Amino acid sequence: MNLFSSATLFSFFTLISRILGYLRDILIAIFLGASIYADAFFVAFRLPNTFRRLFAEGTFNAAFIPSYTSAKLLSKQQGKKFADDIFSFLILILLFLVIISFTSVFFIISISISSINFSNPLIIFPVPPIE
Repeated sequence: MNLFSSATLFSFFTLISRILGYLRDILIAIFLGASIYADAFFVAFRLPNTFRRLFAEGTFNAAFIPSYTSAKLLSKQQGKKFADDIFSFLILILLFLVIISFTSVFFIISISISSINFSNPLIIFPVPPIE
């Protein structure tokens, strides 16, 4: 594939992604509106979206691709070993982050919702006690 066809294909799928994201936002607005449920939804997805942006969209790709290309130019086996090592390390780091997130979920939620005004008696948040 030449550069123009690769750029066209990449642009097409980026456009499809943007359209689907716009439809997702419309559906969230229809079903949740501007309510406390929408706020809870956005707070719940703040950390996963941060990790997605970090590992899937930006920093990791910008650092990995040039290093992988230079390793692959030396030999195909060395490029494969480099990719396997990096992805194994990435899986271990992400597993560690998931375990930390699951064990400290109540602390993370308390930080995330600290700006909510609890003086309104109509808003009730059932939270299980921490043992």
